[in-house]
Amino acid sequence: MNSVSNLTIIILAAVIFWQAVPAYGLEPVFPPDGFVKGWKAKGQTREFTHNGLYGHINGGSELFLEFGFEVLHVRRYQDSSGTEEISLETYRMKSPEAALAIYLMKCGAEVPVPGIDNQVRQTGDNYQVTLLKGSYFIAVNNFNGNASLIPVMVRMANLVLENIPPAKPVDLFHFLPGEDRVPGSEMLFRGPYSLQAIYTLGEGDVLLQENKVFGVTAQYLDKKNHANPGVNPETFNRLVIPYPDESSSQKAYAHLKANLDSYIKVISTGENELTFEDYRGKFGRISIKKEIISIEVNLPGIE
Repeated sequence: MNSVSNLTIIILAAVIFWQAVPAYGLEPVFPPDGFVKGWKAKGQTREFTHNGLYGHINGGSELFLEFGFEVLHVRRYQDSSGTEEISLETYRMKSPEAALAIYLMKCGAEVPVPGIDNQVRQTGDNYQVTLLKGSYFIAVNNFNGNASLIPVMVRMANLVLENIPPAKPVDLFHFLPGEDRVPGSEMLFRGPYSLQAIYTLGEGDVLLQENKVFGVTAQYLDKKNHANPGVNPETFNRLVIPYPDESSSQKAYAHLKANLDSYIKVISTGENELTFEDYRGKFGRISIKKEIISIEVNLPGIE
């Protein structure tokens, strides 16, 4: 085979490889110097991979790793006076589901910042703006909280968003009933760290999610009193974990029953359902149907 043929094969292979790379795997382009007059990068872009994430996030990296973290890039920007500084962080997660999961854990009550692309989910204040697009979770940090820098933060956010292609909407919350669901209370969990933010069922990976199976959760209004005038509506949490097959769900259900937290008192148990009371006098119900485990916690009572 001659050198021309070899070159042709190399070029074709490169083209095929480039076409095979998913769009969300391409790193977003950071704003250039002068994106706003007087602002430029301070130092080089820093990269943190799986093993190095602890070096940037002290005490919070476990959630990112559990949901599915790939790489973080951080760049700092400074104004011409040298007194104001903003940083831009782009977290590439393994999937849009993983990016949504970390966004929902971090965003709190969403308060969109005017001027940012209204096609993406975002929330923020003078100190930080967090954004979600495709497989990326993005944070723009204003260290001094100077409100006059919000236009700079908005410009920075829009520039980085322009270079991230959209992804298909995440379709996981259809597992949760819509009736009486509290808007904005939806979250995802994928293992012990994210589950603990919702409820303590037991130690370790008690639901055998293995950082692979996403569960969905939301708060619901208690039907008994939420319609009564003058009565503050009580809420409870519903969790749904759709496993890949019945064998996996049955194994997880048996493991959960055998490893419930010591503060949980089982009231009744059957082949496909159990009820319990926790240390606060709140009640819960766990049931399994085919490949899905459903859990209700913080119930005021059990019917």
